[in-house]
Amino acid sequence: MSLPPPALETVIEELRKQNADLIEQLRLLSDSLRTDCARQHTETLEAVNATANERIPFNVKSYLDDFSKALSAEVRMLLKEVGKLREEKRTLQFELGALLTLQSHYGPAGEFEPNWRPPGGRGPGEPVRPAWRNVQPPPKSKRQREREAAAAAAAAAGVSEGLVPPADVHSSWASWRQQMPGLFGPRSAHSSWAG
Repeated sequence: MSLPPPALETVIEELRKQNADLIEQLRLLSDSLRTDCARQHTETLEAVNATANERIPFNVKSYLDDFSKALSAEVRMLLKEVGKLREEKRTLQFELGALLTLQSHYGPAGEFEPNWRPPGGRGPGEPVRPAWRNVQPPPKSKRQREREAAAAAAAAAGVSEGLVPPADVHSSWASWRQQMPGLFGPRSAHSSWAG
């Protein structure tokens, strides 16, 4: 069933009108939504700003109080450390002064080391002889040389020293005791050991 052509044009015209009305309504709806969103956005920002203005001064004051408490504890601790360091510095300065005084007494031209040098003393630039020295044994006496020669001759002849009596052996106790020296030199006639 087909409609007559004039009726089709009327329907198309009606649809165009409805389409135009819908477009106009959608445009009005979107404009009203935009204005509502902008108004709500502005109101929200104003409310946030008002709330922030009320709370920020209180929060800043609270944060400042907390910060000043923490800072005061740190400052007290630092002041204690500075006091300890100051006391240590004073102690070290006192000890340094005592050491300098001691050095002035014992140092060059001090109380205990005057400028003069004893006779035969060495000056500061003169070398000091070492403490270790080579000591030569004393020369042997004629009697020691004769004994060593006799011992060497006896050893060469095959006779042991124990069998040959020494030349100066005393024949008796009395003669040996008279020739024995005392602790502090030769014995006197008044000595208790003298016979």
